[in-house]
Order: sequence, then C-alpha cells, then structure tokens
Amino acid sequence: MQADKIALLLPEVIRRAVVPGSPLAALLAVMESQHDRSETILNDLPSVFDPLQTEDRFLPMLARWVDLERLDDVADAIELARMRLLVAMSARIGRRRGTLRGLLEVLTVATGLRGYAVDDRVPAVLPNGEAGPPQAFHIRLTAPAESAPLIELVRAIVEQEKPAHLTAEVVLALPERNEPPAGNIVLMPPPAGLVPLEGRP
Repeated sequence: MQADKIALLLPEVIRRAVVPGSPLAALLAVMESQHDRSETILNDLPSVFDPLQTEDRFLPMLARWVDLERLDDVADAIELARMRLLVAMSARIGRRRGTLRGLLEVLTVATGLRGYAVDDRVPAVLPNGEAGPPQAFHIRLTAPAESAPLIELVRAIVEQEKPAHLTAEVVLALPERNEPPAGNIVLMPPPAGLVPLEGRP
C-alpha cells in the first residue's frame, strides 16, 4: 500500500501535516515498506498454494491439508522435491489409495526408483517345508536393490497404501552386480509371477 493511499485513510486535519520531510511523511513511508512483502505474496497468492512453487517452509502444511504428511512420519524422510510431487498428485493418490496400482505409484514417486513389483500369489510353506497353495489375502512386494537405504520408508508406504484387507511382506531384489548386501539387510531374488507397474490394470 503506497504512502499517499495510506494518508487518505487519515482524518483530514492530520492529513494536512503530511508534507515532504515531515515526521508524519516519514512514518507513512515506513508503513508503506512494511506492506511490501504482504502485498507481493497476495499479488501472487496462487503460487503459495501450488506445491511445486510454494516456499519450503509452507510445504508441510500443504501436505497436512491433503493427508500426505503421514508418509513423511518415518525414519527416512521423503526428499523435499518428491514430497512436492506427491502433494501435487494428492487427488489421484487419494482415488487410488488401497489399490496395488496406487501403492506402486506412490512408491515410485516417493523414492524416485522404478522396478517395484507385487506378487499376489505367494505360496504358503507346508509343514514339510515344501511350497503349498497361494496364501489368501497376502502379497509380497519386491523392491529394487537400490532402495535398500530407504527400506524403512518403503515398508511404511506399503503399510499405509496397500489394500486394507491384505497382509504384506517386503523383500529386496538381488543387485545387478555381485556385491555384498549393506548392513544386515537380506536381499532376495524376485519371486515368480511378479506383476510390474506397467502390467497392472
């Protein structure tokens, strides 16, 4: 708000004292400068609510508004740029929550890695140690080997985004090169019958 417009809000008897170099003119100039940042933000208000453009400090609030802050409440926080994408996709994530396709999509965006696959025909282990019929209401998600540092994040997302009636296990695929696994993470080869993201309806 400009100083001359602020002056118009003053009673006329006081407005007469607003002359160049006067204390009142200096005070109005200070008031004008105090409005600069607020007016700049208000003139570009849509960008404040755009998750791809908003300031970093405002993004957590946008995530709370669309119920995605829950994805960041794990030990391995999601990168800021990827959280921006998730918030921007929140409507689609909400529609697909509880589906295998939605689960794979969130994992891909949140970690920046492809290659997640779901096996919904995980065989049960019989008492004699042999493979039995597929377990009912159970899935196995195989994550790419590169996701090992983010395994806690992957597990948390699977728990939140999987269909509610299913139990789930998470395993890591073997790395492409013969390297020892990091830490105590057990790497397992992808089971047969995997359905990649592109192949699910």
